[in-house]
Amino acid sequence: MPGRRDQLTQRMPGGCVIKVLILYDHCFWRSKGYSGEVLTTDGPVCLFYDASTYDNKQPALVAFVAGKAAIEWSGREQELQTTIIKQLVDLYGPDAAKVKKIILKDWSLESYSRGCYVGVMPSGMLTTFGKALREPVGRIHWAGTETATEWIGYMEGAIVSGIRAAKEVSERLTKSSSTPSSSSSAKL
Repeated sequence: MPGRRDQLTQRMPGGCVIKVLILYDHCFWRSKGYSGEVLTTDGPVCLFYDASTYDNKQPALVAFVAGKAAIEWSGREQELQTTIIKQLVDLYGPDAAKVKKIILKDWSLESYSRGCYVGVMPSGMLTTFGKALREPVGRIHWAGTETATEWIGYMEGAIVSGIRAAKEVSERLTKSSSTPSSSSSAKL
């Protein structure tokens, strides 16, 4: 790897997030007039959203344990579930305890990404090494939400960057195969 790309990779770790899906039999928060959205500093979860299916057949809240809290709670799934239910009851009342199922995804334990939602760049990284973010290295073309120019940190960004990288590869292959000296196995 070129030095700039290597330096960028070393200094851009994945974020620390545990995503939690809490399934219910009914949207009790809606019957109380709540949207389901809560932003809080009182507990491991910092943010709750209504994540019910569009047809309301599966009522659910999605929650995020982020940053330092995600590091502290990583690997403590059962204890975290119990604490989240208590936090829900404190916020929404006793109906919040009637959880059907909780699904946790600790992104820091994910073997390929090692974090989520996006690679975190400390101050000065983008101005110092940013050019290397999308710049191909030989036959390697970079794609992923971090390399997006819009929707960075979201699935949309990953898709857009994947399309961009695919176009780069296609253009390079087309250019390579159209030159008179190219062989049947075009090099990227």
